[in-house]
Amino acid sequence: MNQESITFLERMDYERTLELRATQQSVVAELGQKILTKGETKLHMDLILQRVSGTFDVEYDKILEILPGQENVLLRAGRECDDGLVERAIMPLGRGIRD
Repeated sequence: MNQESITFLERMDYERTLELRATQQSVVAELGQKILTKGETKLHMDLILQRVSGTFDVEYDKILEILPGQENVLLRAGRECDDGLVERAIMPLGRGIRD
């Protein structure tokens, strides 16, 4: 490959990265606006999970709330979670979550 080809490929990669970042920022702004509106918190969390997992390359798709004392977390929302666990499951705050 010659230098022009490498430069062209680098530019294309850079443009794809910029487009991805713009999309991600747009989603974050949209979610911020939705959260500021009145509405059911559960619906907001479901929307957040849907938009974040569809936009960002994330391994997990759960929302956890750190409980007072910062020792445990509460499962607030999660895709493909047993509905009986949402708002009820409390887990110890592991080192991987804290760091």
